[in-house]
Amino acid sequence: MPKYPRHPLEKVLRIPKAILDQNVGKECTEADTAALLNIKFNKGPYALELSSAMKFGLLERPSAGLREAVLKAPEISTVYSHYRGENLPDMQFFDNAEHGEADRGTQRQTAAARRIR
Repeated sequence: MPKYPRHPLEKVLRIPKAILDQNVGKECTEADTAALLNIKFNKGPYALELSSAMKFGLLERPSAGLREAVLKAPEISTVYSHYRGENLPDMQFFDNAEHGEADRGTQRQTAAARRIR
């Protein structure tokens, strides 16, 4: 799939406009966006149009919102920032840290790591 939008900006602007005007800007599924535009949802032409809107930065996939939500949670954000987005160590590492001579901060990070996994 190309890394550039396949549709002109003027065409794909109708998608975020429909979301703002008819869905008050709330999150919705790809199928919901098609319904807002009174068109048939499919994995072909409309999915390609959605892809173009995302490549223009007009829309985001929900997973991006989940990451932002995680980063807003204080303890979870601390663990995430400490590992800079890399894979977390195995839970055994956190269990050992929690039951060893760990300080209070490590214990909170262990609890946060459990929520992430």
